[in-house]
This record gives sequence, structure tokens and C-alpha cells, in this order.
Amino acid sequence: MGAGVDDDLLAALVLLVCEVFPKTLAVRRPERWAVRVAWLMFLFEKISKPLYRVAQWLNAAILKKAAQQSASSSKLTDAEYHELLDMASAQGTLAETEKEIILQIISLDQRVARDVMRPRANMASVSDDASVEDMITPRNFSSIAACRSTTKRRTPSSAS
Repeated sequence: MGAGVDDDLLAALVLLVCEVFPKTLAVRRPERWAVRVAWLMFLFEKISKPLYRVAQWLNAAILKKAAQQSASSSKLTDAEYHELLDMASAQGTLAETEKEIILQIISLDQRVARDVMRPRANMASVSDDASVEDMITPRNFSSIAACRSTTKRRTPSSAS
């Protein structure tokens, strides 16, 4: 017999002995078989628990080492990001507006909260239950916050 036939016979045997036969027995008399194999399952759990812990520890150690190596070797500078974005934009893969959005996201780590903070009294906001037309009506603001509040706020329509 060839190797392929042996593999097929082994697969069929494993399927029958490990899958079909136990399920057939368990479906016919579930309580009886549950009592018979409970001690075996308990024993298997006790034996395999230390192996499981060792495997988990090895997995964590390998992932930690891999994360350290990939973090140190894959840091891109802002200049490299700009170059990649320029190439994508030149190829037409990235629209100019998308490029600008990504550049703003990249530069977020260089901003401090003071740069973007505004006193609440100077903020424009719109109620979160306002109509879509009220939310998208052009105003003289760079951004408008959508808020859920019971207090009266300065809205774009009252600020104009």
C-alpha cells in the first residue's frame, strides 16, 4: 500500500474512533457515558494543567521578545511617514484630503492640550438631537461639538 492510502485509512480510523463512535454513544445514553468518562476528564485536566501553564508562559515569553524586536526595528520617523504619504498621493492611491487627515493625525503627538483647548463659553455646539441640516449648515467655526445637555449652550445659530 502507498503512503496516501495509509494516510486515508488512518484519517478514517481517527474520524470513526475519536469523533463518530463517542458521539453516537453519548447521544444514546448521555447520563451513563457522562458518569463513565467524568473521572477520565478530571484526570486529564489535572495532568494537562501544568503543561498548559508552561505553554502559556512560553507563549508570553515568545510574544514579549517578538514585540520588543519588532518595536525597535519598525519605528518610522515623521519624515518617512511624509515620504510614504507623498508616494501614495503621487500614485493616486491616496486622495489629497486623506493625506492631510493622516498628516494631522501623525502630528497629534507634537501638540499639547493647551493648543486645542477652548473655554466652554467660546465653544460652538449643537444638540445631539438636532436635525442633520442644522448640524451641517456651514458656519464660521473650525469644529462644532455635538452635545447632550440640559443646560443652555451657545449654538452655531445663536453665535452668528
